[in-house]
Amino acid sequence: MALLLGACSTLPTDVERPESHALNNTEGTTLGRLAARLDPGDGKTAYVDMSDGLDAFLMRTDLIDAAERSLDVQYYVIEDNLTGMRFLERLLAAAERGVRVRLLVDDIGTGGHDRTLVALDAHPSIELRLFNPFALRSTRLFDFIASGGRVNRRMHNKSFNADNQVAIVGGRNIGDQYFEADSEVAFGDFDVVLFGPAVRQLGDAFDAYWNSEVVLPASALIEEPATAEEVERLGNALREHATSMRDSPYSGRGRKANQIEQLRDGQRKLYRGTATIAYDLPKKVKDDPDERATHLGPRLRPIVENAKSEVVIINPYFVPQSQGVEFFVALRKRGVRVKVLTNSLASTDVPAVHSGYHRYREDLLRAGVELFEVRPKVSKAGRKLRRERGGHDLPQSLSLHAKVFTVDRRYLFVGSMNLDPRSARINTEMGVLIDDPVGATETAVEFAREIRKIAYEVKLEQTDGGAQMVWLESTPEGEKRHLSEPEAGFWLHFQVFFLSLLPVEDQL
Repeated sequence: MALLLGACSTLPTDVERPESHALNNTEGTTLGRLAARLDPGDGKTAYVDMSDGLDAFLMRTDLIDAAERSLDVQYYVIEDNLTGMRFLERLLAAAERGVRVRLLVDDIGTGGHDRTLVALDAHPSIELRLFNPFALRSTRLFDFIASGGRVNRRMHNKSFNADNQVAIVGGRNIGDQYFEADSEVAFGDFDVVLFGPAVRQLGDAFDAYWNSEVVLPASALIEEPATAEEVERLGNALREHATSMRDSPYSGRGRKANQIEQLRDGQRKLYRGTATIAYDLPKKVKDDPDERATHLGPRLRPIVENAKSEVVIINPYFVPQSQGVEFFVALRKRGVRVKVLTNSLASTDVPAVHSGYHRYREDLLRAGVELFEVRPKVSKAGRKLRRERGGHDLPQSLSLHAKVFTVDRRYLFVGSMNLDPRSARINTEMGVLIDDPVGATETAVEFAREIRKIAYEVKLEQTDGGAQMVWLESTPEGEKRHLSEPEAGFWLHFQVFFLSLLPVEDQL
């Protein structure tokens, strides 16, 4: 029955999908004047890094509030929670000021929200499109059964562009865990705010997706259009939610100086470098996964492959596979130092990915790759460090989500791309590659200085019985040694063991 229903489901083909493009005549806007003030004007891009989750959220909402002409927003997921609803409420407020809002969302996370989608899309200043949408809106399982090869391929990109003058690129989706609004767990993440030529490149990248054949307007997929009452009801619900949350602890922490004023007044450290927006072409999800012409990875590989001294990788989902191990072994043979920070078994939110990573761990260690795994509980030292830098306190549990690498303390990459087969071959990804020795060096130095405060160092020690893997934890009382994956109970170990038996590595 599932196959029959799935086979009978097709996406509409005669869809009115007018092309539109990023606006280019926005220099006279408030954000245009800010960008002109910060743009070095020598072909380089100015940028600010965003590691604090609350600041990253406020930067987005402050930019939305400052936008005068356009907002181009592209995300894998916008969650139905505090920050997700607040984000949509500010977008709606911008649209009601006459700002053109183009909202592009992957369809994987929209299940059960079709009425919200069409209500947003019905606003005259908002256009909402879905990437690689499901044909069966209420019975998506049948699409997975009958059209799994298609709907398995998703848009994992994350980008935000205000007035085509100021942009944000990085690893964050829109949801509480990404902005430290969840009291239980925080995703350690990283964004950069861009000013200059890279912003216009990002506008072109957004347009490539927005006008792609694999993207459809929400209104073309949902037969019953939104009524005026639904549109009004959605607006009222978002505004009421924003009002009700004004006295929440998170909103209280957010009552700080406007992020744009901080930029304008020179209160945020500004870096400058030659920046390139790199992205998978949207056609990637229609091509054979082994067709590399549309892929981002081959464009980044030469930068890492030609490293002379050091590669630092920060990535939550690290599944190098045998070819990746060979790649790192070749770097080590040339004397290149390779350091990798990823999630521990206890900190990962996807045990299946850990099942793919752990089988290559010993080979990497034997090659001399330095491995660090994030502790699931934020150490007292890490919390103290955060407070000393003026940041608010973190939730107790931490999971890595940032996707960053540096090469030779010259190149810095920040984006959405995980180092796993899914990002490489199945989903679409994006990021910004910056040639900036100052920013890349500071990132690498910060990694070296602080890594042991938040992560275990994984080592391979020789014993009489062979090699023994150990996890070294730096504590105020001294170094603590663990002979098995720390803080991971039986159930997590069993999941990894069971999943490692399944032939699913290419899907991780």
